[in-house]
Amino acid sequence: MANNHEQFIEFHRAISISEKKISVLKQNRTALRDRIRKYYKDNHPDEIAPKFKPQGSFAMKTLLEPIKTTGTLGVFDLDDGVYFIGEIDERKSISHYHARILSAVNGHTSQSPIDKDTCVRVEYSDGHHVDLPIYFKETGENTTPMLAH
Repeated sequence: MANNHEQFIEFHRAISISEKKISVLKQNRTALRDRIRKYYKDNHPDEIAPKFKPQGSFAMKTLLEPIKTTGTLGVFDLDDGVYFIGEIDERKSISHYHARILSAVNGHTSQSPIDKDTCVRVEYSDGHHVDLPIYFKETGENTTPMLAH
């Protein structure tokens, strides 16, 4: 039987996202989290402040180097869940949460954030983006977060 370990290691190295891109994603995630926290503290201290949880390929450590096509940069992204945790009677409308997160991140980059069905997207000039899916989770142990869409 052939030993393909070295070929696998080389293949893995070729498809894995670079440490530099990982660092950029982490920095941008931290900056967005700080911006959202500050927005709530300064503008809506009486509302439930969000908590955050990374998700998707970044959290699973399966983020791959994007395929580059002619004339474009490969797109890579990070998904960072935004969770509002409280009593069910405190839950606001979906549009309320989206509007708050849009306001919080507006002006963070030169491009306006995009309000998508399930998340708010913040795009960066180098082609990558951070998606902020929004959830409400009822207080308590065995409760399931509800995606705000």
